[in-house]
Amino acid sequence: MKPLVESGGAFAKDVLFDSLNVVQAWEMLHDSNVVGNLNTEEYYDLCLAAGYSEEASQRAARDWGLKRLRKDLPV
Repeated sequence: MKPLVESGGAFAKDVLFDSLNVVQAWEMLHDSNVVGNLNTEEYYDLCLAAGYSEEASQRAARDWGLKRLRKDLPV
């Protein structure tokens, strides 16, 4: 990764770090220990950070909130 950053300059570095943030958010989104503690808004924000579209994130957060309501968990 270092040669790519060095050859691409600041732009390559920014792209790589942004990609790492997306990967980390995606991993968190698929970790039940993490998402089990999130409310609907936090779940929505994590979906967006993981690279999902606004529409997909809204749909997922809505479904997430409904599941939590059915289990009598805070939304």
